[in-house]
Amino acid sequence: MKENSIVLLTILLLGVFTYAGCNLIGQTENAVTANDTITIRVNKTYRNENLNFSLKLDSVLSDSRCPDGAECIWAGNAEVRMKLKLNNNAEYLFNLNTLQSFRQDTVIKGINCKLIELLPYPDIHVAFDYQKYRVKMLVTKK
Repeated sequence: MKENSIVLLTILLLGVFTYAGCNLIGQTENAVTANDTITIRVNKTYRNENLNFSLKLDSVLSDSRCPDGAECIWAGNAEVRMKLKLNNNAEYLFNLNTLQSFRQDTVIKGINCKLIELLPYPDIHVAFDYQKYRVKMLVTKK
């Protein structure tokens, strides 16, 4: 009887540790740290608990980048709208662009957000899917 109790306790503890480990993985998926490059999918929010902010890719406003497989006279630009929400619930909407001649970064309350890349890059041979958009951002604390 004592052996059955030990086996049952061992199985129970393994289950608890496995469940806790899975929960930790899920929690850190949405966490970012300062001075880190992050990827945010469209309509998804990433949170930084240490710096008390969240950052969301609100929408892709335009994407006129020259698609792979096409010949264009200019490289084009994509513009995204981001939403920064601070711990005090203040919200800030701002737009960033892929083309260097337009705004690519902003600083709000000491948090610098720089657009590195908008993915996927358009391709004339691939069907467009808005839900696949994601941004690579560099987030730093000033």
